Amino acid sequence: MKKHLAEIWNAEDVDHARRAVKEFEAAYGIKHSKAVAKVLNDLAALTSLPTATSPAFT
Repeated sequence: MKKHLAEIWNAEDVDHARRAVKEFEAAYGIKHSKAVAKVLNDLAALTSLPTATSPAFT
């Protein structure tokens, strides 16, 4: 499970992160439904990558 979560966190871009979330859901959806639900609910926060125009960089 840690490997799949790391793939989400360390994704190169949003598309890779979303693909990793789908793989996570396919692998653990039945056995760990609460964990999958949490990741899916937090997907926007997990995929919000800072950019050069983000407030932290200005």
